[in-house]
Amino acid sequence: MDSEHLCMGCMADKGDLEYCPGCGRKEGTPAESPLQLAPRTVLVGRYLLGRVLGQGGFGITYLAWDLNLNRKLAVKEYFPREVCGRGRDEVTVRPLSQRSVEAYNYGLGKFVEEGRALAHFRDHPGIVTLLDFLEANGTAYIVMAYVEGVTFEQYLNEHGGKLSFEAALDILVPVMDALREVHRAGMLHRDVSPSNIYLDKNRQVRILDFGATRYAMREQSQSLTVLFKPGYTPFEQYSSRGKQGAWTDVYALGATFYTAITGQTPAEAPDRSREDNLTPPSRLGAAIPPDAEAALMKALAVHAEDRYQTIEEFQKEVLSRCEPKPGSAPPNFVNRYLLAAVCLLILTSVGSAVMWYRAHARLRSLHLAVADLERKLSSGQSGVESALQAARLNVSRLEKERDDLKTQLTGVSADRDALKKQLSDVSSLLKRRNLDLAQAGQKASDLQNQVTNLLAANRALETNQDTLTGEVSSLSAENQKLKHQQVARLSITAVSLFNYDAKGRKLLGNSSSNIFQSGKLQYILCQVAGPNPLFGTGNLMGAIGLRYVGPDGVARGSTVANVQGMTVKMAVTASRTDQSWRAYTIWGSDKPGAFSPGIWRIDFFQEQKKIYQKKFQVE
Repeated sequence: MDSEHLCMGCMADKGDLEYCPGCGRKEGTPAESPLQLAPRTVLVGRYLLGRVLGQGGFGITYLAWDLNLNRKLAVKEYFPREVCGRGRDEVTVRPLSQRSVEAYNYGLGKFVEEGRALAHFRDHPGIVTLLDFLEANGTAYIVMAYVEGVTFEQYLNEHGGKLSFEAALDILVPVMDALREVHRAGMLHRDVSPSNIYLDKNRQVRILDFGATRYAMREQSQSLTVLFKPGYTPFEQYSSRGKQGAWTDVYALGATFYTAITGQTPAEAPDRSREDNLTPPSRLGAAIPPDAEAALMKALAVHAEDRYQTIEEFQKEVLSRCEPKPGSAPPNFVNRYLLAAVCLLILTSVGSAVMWYRAHARLRSLHLAVADLERKLSSGQSGVESALQAARLNVSRLEKERDDLKTQLTGVSADRDALKKQLSDVSSLLKRRNLDLAQAGQKASDLQNQVTNLLAANRALETNQDTLTGEVSSLSAENQKLKHQQVARLSITAVSLFNYDAKGRKLLGNSSSNIFQSGKLQYILCQVAGPNPLFGTGNLMGAIGLRYVGPDGVARGSTVANVQGMTVKMAVTASRTDQSWRAYTIWGSDKPGAFSPGIWRIDFFQEQKKIYQKKFQVE
């Protein structure tokens, strides 16, 4: 297959057409972002990259084509966008600054470890198949099989937002089996949710997009922003020092199960840690066995020690509590297979009976025909003459029908001549159109040549510029990165303050009156929320700076890692479907007496402009 004829949107053979007849993509469409590799980039002379399937904070996944084996693939590139960018060749990946080198290399090592570990699950039906792993362009790539299908999130939307308990269990049991094997290999998924569970065309369930690399990088560098999935991320993942294990995936799987049967996502873990009002599924109208509901609620316990510690325990409890009690009917998902078998048996029996009846009727007709023929033969010459007379009548009737057909063919011939004339006119019109298109193509070619000359002149000017070094180069790369992100003016509508235990990594409660006790306060967890200014139009990516000012009017520093000078940097993100955004940050000091008595205030800034102020009192 000629790779030049492949569409970069679907990898179908589109020939020389400019627009793909399958997906409608135009040949030459550039990448959506300068951070992404351009379509038709070839890795190690084998993998042809197409459009971007998805991009997160730590990687980019491309649709790809294996030039050796002629098959469609998916390729994931290690690209932590907060600490790296593209080189001048727009392919090589390098850290933004010297300060970013350590975090970038640490994450790259974890990505390599993850790729090698996934190779052990190549033949597991519940985990997306890893086909190859390679290091190039200063980064690393995981090559996976491309599976046609939908995510569990899309599947739920297509079925009204929720499923029956039995239907959800049928889909999530293979997920439990896959996670069990992942944990046995000493790995964690860390990002289980409906968007990371995939159903192919044959309803085979697979898990994908492990989150091990991004959470490992966050543990190494607390200044990196990790986008949590509200409702699916357990409480221990909100803290870089939270202890994570198999119970972490148990919570995320339980939240996925809860969403699938209720149509509602559980509240975020930090909110539930203060006051847990999670409604049982049965009170939301879900038909679920009481014991299975108890097992699901235990999997969703806020504190890790209160949950099942392994997937095996959770799976065993859910399945065993779904077994029928003595004298009761079996579950619906068993009845379906039994009913299908009975229906198949009935259809087979009915089909056999119908075939026997038809064969018997044909045999009887043959017997009657033989008897009639015997009667005609016995009638002698008179019967033959009668048959000849009937044949003459049939010939006369056929001759009349032949004459009628000749008349009809004469009319058809006239219509055909008229149609030929119309086709000739259309052909002449098409020739004129093709001539016009050729002239337009020549003009477009001239314009393209002008653009090429301008680009060449622009590159010549760039080569004459002095090369920037050190921090100047890194700052330029960061500025280039921010230039292509959507910037929106943020506003704050709600600020909640909580006394936070840094050693225990838990909330000690909030203060609705904004009054705290000095002797019991070392860290404050600040929760901020506001409306999404890009709701319905695009993804929100921004940042807000926080400055804590003491009673004496002097800004105070902190021992928290993501504080630069006196300002706390807080990332603000939201998808185009979110009507509001919410973010968290922690401020304080391990030294006793960090908060002196008096009236404190928190100033909020966006791009050096103050947008909000929050006061609280320390007694």
